[in-house]
Amino acid sequence: MSHTAPGNEGAADTGKSLRGDQRLLLGEHPPSAVSARRRLSDERLMAIAVIALVILVIAPIALYFALIAPEEEPEIPSAVMSMSEIAHGFRFTIADVNGTILWANARISLFSSLVGTAVGWQSPSSSIPMISGVVWYGETIQFGGTNATLELTDAAGDGTIDVGDYFTVVAEPSGFAHGITYYLEIRAPSYVSSLDFVA
Repeated sequence: MSHTAPGNEGAADTGKSLRGDQRLLLGEHPPSAVSARRRLSDERLMAIAVIALVILVIAPIALYFALIAPEEEPEIPSAVMSMSEIAHGFRFTIADVNGTILWANARISLFSSLVGTAVGWQSPSSSIPMISGVVWYGETIQFGGTNATLELTDAAGDGTIDVGDYFTVVAEPSGFAHGITYYLEIRAPSYVSSLDFVA
């Protein structure tokens, strides 16, 4: 064990202080300062790595989706009908059309709460001739206690549902039952138009 001679304590302390000052003068840092600088350096490297990841990976993906325009949904064809009364039935006129719809793909259905079931006219048979733009949709259909007949007039004769085209539904022998609500619908093959009416 070493002992400091009496009277030399101050000299020893002075020597330690001088050695600490010499380390500072020579550019040496205390261990705590070195550790702090290393942590700071690691944090900077981590921040740089994160920024690089964003630039190289995330940013191109975000840009890709930003530049791609959303796909437009396909237009769903539709039509608007008006109605007028005729002898023993009704006339339905196309008042507005959105999209291209072929009469050959159309099915016209008729329903009432009185009958309880719907009847319909499908696209015309090829054996049924077109005369002056008029197409007869099959045979007369029994609808409750009446015989319902549909006659379609394609005003332009082009086979498409256009403004001005019309069809009639006649119920023989005495017409539709009064005070009853009826529902008529066109599909080609999806929904195109419908109308509620009271006879």
